[in-house]
Amino acid sequence: MKAAKSHLGHASGAAALALVLAWPGSASAGHRDPDRMAFGKMIGGKVHFATVWRGNGNWKYPFLIAANTESEWNQAMAEVGADNGFIVKTTGDSQPPSPVEWSRESVVLVALGRSSDSVDVREVRCKRHQLHIYVHLQPGGPVGEVDQSPHQLVAVTRKPIDAVAVHYDWAPPGMPTFVKPGHVATSSQPTAGEIPSPPVGGGSADSLSAPTPGTTNGH
Repeated sequence: MKAAKSHLGHASGAAALALVLAWPGSASAGHRDPDRMAFGKMIGGKVHFATVWRGNGNWKYPFLIAANTESEWNQAMAEVGADNGFIVKTTGDSQPPSPVEWSRESVVLVALGRSSDSVDVREVRCKRHQLHIYVHLQPGGPVGEVDQSPHQLVAVTRKPIDAVAVHYDWAPPGMPTFVKPGHVATSSQPTAGEIPSPPVGGGSADSLSAPTPGTTNGH
């Protein structure tokens, strides 16, 4: 009888261990959040965001733009136009993002310029009045004869914002990582020897771009 109880106890223990190992929250379950693996520890608390524009745009260079108001958006577009930053020149003020509710939303644009890569905003966080945007770049093939200008513009339910820092899982050198609302951060043009290959199987915490100030107004 004692042997039977001992066998039952071992069986129950094994079943409990199997349940713990299979539980999604267990560190031993093999469950890994790919974004946490790519970006490491994220800054601030989560903020709701929604994509307003995404796809092929009219941006000649990599740009990072933020705006709390429609007038700040128009101010930033004037900076882009003054720096000859549109692939196709526009006349007058560029149309503000729609349907943004400026009374409660701010916007952030991440544009890659002429590139065959794609951009995907994975998460938005906020610490005090600074946004932290976590961006995945999907490598593409060679740039063809037709201009591609991937971009994503998100509306963030947080006002006002004082600054925006962007964290990429990987990025070519010189990508803009910091901007203040109403202004434009752009990149310097890297030499051929500075352009890295994207990491195999995605980014890693070691490839995180640190949020350093970008150049404003193309300078």
